[in-house]
Amino acid sequence: MSKQQGFNPFDPAEMMKLFDPMQVMNQLQRNMERYTVGGFQLADLMQNQRKNLEALMEANRILFTSTQQLLQRQNELLNQAGQEAAAAASALAAGSDLKELPQRQVQMLTEHYNRSVTTLQEATDMIIRAQQQAMQVLDQRWQEHIQELQRLQKTTTGS
Repeated sequence: MSKQQGFNPFDPAEMMKLFDPMQVMNQLQRNMERYTVGGFQLADLMQNQRKNLEALMEANRILFTSTQQLLQRQNELLNQAGQEAAAAASALAAGSDLKELPQRQVQMLTEHYNRSVTTLQEATDMIIRAQQQAMQVLDQRWQEHIQELQRLQKTTTGS
């Protein structure tokens, strides 16, 4: 019970500590170091898989961070839109000439639409950049992985 003291089963951060992929890899590597399969040292294969897992974790970190940044930016834009709406309502209410009201409304709607398109493009660019960065990490690791397997194969076959 002392080991569980302070453990909250409803806290996702605490739960994820139990499923740390690097701890699983360390345990598997310790268990597999003494075996060989098809001429490959399992320790070498496990090290290779550890690098794959690290690349995957890095790609996920990039995507998670970019998602946080996007949500923060959307929050800023939402606050800004609220302030602009209040200012627009005040400006419309302050106008004394009712004949100009439709023209001002169309002008404000046009400005709002243009800002919305710009904002949407900014969000899209943020998402695309994050996906490209994550894919670069995974692609680089894939290329390294293939080279490592080829080297392992050469050392086991003696070629």
